[in-house]
Amino acid sequence: MIISREFSVENISKDSFKHLINLFLELFGECEIRRSDLSSFTPSNVSRVNWHFLPPGKYPWDQVLSYTRDIVRNRDPRYSKVILGRQHFITKYQPDEIFVGNGGFRAYMAYVFKKKEIVVLESVLTDNATYIFGKDWEDVAILTKAEVLSDGLHKERIIHSEGWRNRINKLLK
Repeated sequence: MIISREFSVENISKDSFKHLINLFLELFGECEIRRSDLSSFTPSNVSRVNWHFLPPGKYPWDQVLSYTRDIVRNRDPRYSKVILGRQHFITKYQPDEIFVGNGGFRAYMAYVFKKKEIVVLESVLTDNATYIFGKDWEDVAILTKAEVLSDGLHKERIIHSEGWRNRINKLLK
């Protein structure tokens, strides 16, 4: 366990606290907030989801790259280059929010485009597809891919093949 020095709401600015948390996330991939006696701290009104939300704000490719590199670091470099290329292509359209899958869609990143009212789920694995959902995407994304496909719960499914970029471009421009 790696612990920072103790902070309280009164003695740290919001920006400094956010920076510390982001630093832990960047270096170690996770961060927990604990009480001074190291007991668990769970704020009220916490909702558990199958997605890890990247901190809000515009994400230049360099920031998204650090998250995706971590996900694909153990994959064959030939495939990771293609996977990173797809993620990079989507981020050019400046999504409003980005989520990383923890559960059934662990192998996906979700790019939220609020004005278009769509969410693009892009795989970090080869031989998968890109899924397009509406505003209810979190409810649908907890299902298996088989359930999503058999019940037609996606707006669109774009296979990773020739024409993928053109279809994504038409969807997001």
